Amino acid sequence: MPDQCFALLREWKLQEKELSFILGTKWEGYRGKDFDKNHVFIQLDNGLMMNLDTPYHKLKKVIEKYNSTCINEKDKLPMIRLHDLRHTSATLLISEKEDIETIAHRLGHSKASVTMDVYGHWMEETDQKASDTMGRLFTSAK
Repeated sequence: MPDQCFALLREWKLQEKELSFILGTKWEGYRGKDFDKNHVFIQLDNGLMMNLDTPYHKLKKVIEKYNSTCINEKDKLPMIRLHDLRHTSATLLISEKEDIETIAHRLGHSKASVTMDVYGHWMEETDQKASDTMGRLFTSAK
């Protein structure tokens, strides 16, 4: 993850520690030297792990709130699943010509060929674009 993400997570952790003090006896998560055993994402009312569906529901609300501010339909974000952000990340890395082995490792794929199988179609599109660019260059050189 980028350094900025780690910085945000450290800040989040401090805020959750402060919340544990504010909640006092209502905090049901780990305390003191065991505080690091708490889950990264907690229920704000008691410190226990949030329901696994909660992050998706929060993402959905964020997208809906953003879309409600858009005047033009084309500016609205598509309703995506949280897992789709993984695909977005991989596609952006591929589009920036990042090494496929590195991308496969980041995604947890055992082999780069798995990554190629999943994202190969996108790479074919970028290859076609490169081919079209070369065609334009040759045509304009005449």
